[in-house]
Amino acid sequence: MKKSKRRRRVIVLSLLGALILFRLFLPQIVLNYVNHELSELEGYSGSVEDIDLALYRGAYVAEGLDIRKRLVEPNHVLDTIPFFYCGKVDLSLEWSALFRGRLVGEIVLQDARLNFVKDFVEQGEVEDDSSDFRKLLKTFMPLEINRFETIGGELHYLDPFSDPPVNLKMDSLHILALNLSNVRHQDKLLPSSILAESNVYGGKFSLEIGLDALATTPTFDLNAELTTVDIRNLNDFFLAYGRFDAEEGKLSLYTEMAAREGRIEGYVKPLVTKLSVANWKEDRDKPLQFLWESMIGLGAELFQNQPKDQLGTRVEVEGQANQPHMGIMSLVVYTLRNAFVSALRPAIEGSIDINTPNEKPGASGLEGQMKKLTRIFHSEEDPKEPNE
Repeated sequence: MKKSKRRRRVIVLSLLGALILFRLFLPQIVLNYVNHELSELEGYSGSVEDIDLALYRGAYVAEGLDIRKRLVEPNHVLDTIPFFYCGKVDLSLEWSALFRGRLVGEIVLQDARLNFVKDFVEQGEVEDDSSDFRKLLKTFMPLEINRFETIGGELHYLDPFSDPPVNLKMDSLHILALNLSNVRHQDKLLPSSILAESNVYGGKFSLEIGLDALATTPTFDLNAELTTVDIRNLNDFFLAYGRFDAEEGKLSLYTEMAAREGRIEGYVKPLVTKLSVANWKEDRDKPLQFLWESMIGLGAELFQNQPKDQLGTRVEVEGQANQPHMGIMSLVVYTLRNAFVSALRPAIEGSIDINTPNEKPGASGLEGQMKKLTRIFHSEEDPKEPNE
């Protein structure tokens, strides 16, 4: 009996010791696995500094996640550019979903920075970085993600090859996405939601989206606005792509978009107030630059609303969700209307919702378009236009 008890005690202690050792080495095992997976990402190189486990809540925390995009020429790698960095990634089970019979996860990012980069490709062409960020998340979270949050983030648009180099950013970015796997509100048309806000060069950005994240075609209702951005902070962008810079001005942008059953409908309304471009004192040694900026300033002066000191237009977007087209004619008419009839309102109109893409079309053909444009030109307020 004593030998049997001693044997059982040894077995129990051995198992307990093995579990303790496994727990001690498990973070290193997970760290090695994650770093191996990141090293295998096509077109990227990545690493994590440390992994910490919190088994009591079914979570682990990755610290110092760094992912870089490779710039590739045929036969060799030129360089890498930072794509995504996050000081702390917290991945865990969403316990409240377990009570609803769903095994899903949630991710919280702290101090994250995401870069969208323009790079050189074969034959010197330029293409937008259209990387699918969800593939990177799958490396860390094999479960479906139901809740996503980022705190204190930054979003950058980089063109390191332009002259001058361009780096546009949003900072203090907070994003909260809920019910992405539709654990709750399963009968709603738009059961998921995304809220975002950020600072942009002295201005404010806010975004609100209702969506069906599980739909096979884009299904969402989006409202967003960007207000009172100091346009002088965008001068590197203007110099790189337009060869001019601004001395003064405030930029605001308002948009509504909705997509359903393969169609999309919406608008983008940019407005610039108190715009000033040419400066003789700064450009007197560059007469061609001054002449070009004077022409831009003259055009802006001609098409701005004088009482409001506002240059603006409204660009309509409609068509198939995978290949929408922009209404160039309405852009021209709204520019003229803002300049010579009445200033566009600096606000979201409330003219687009989830039912708009499937509303009954109005008159088609040249006659219908002319009626629509006439109605736009003579209306006193931003109209709710039918889907034409």
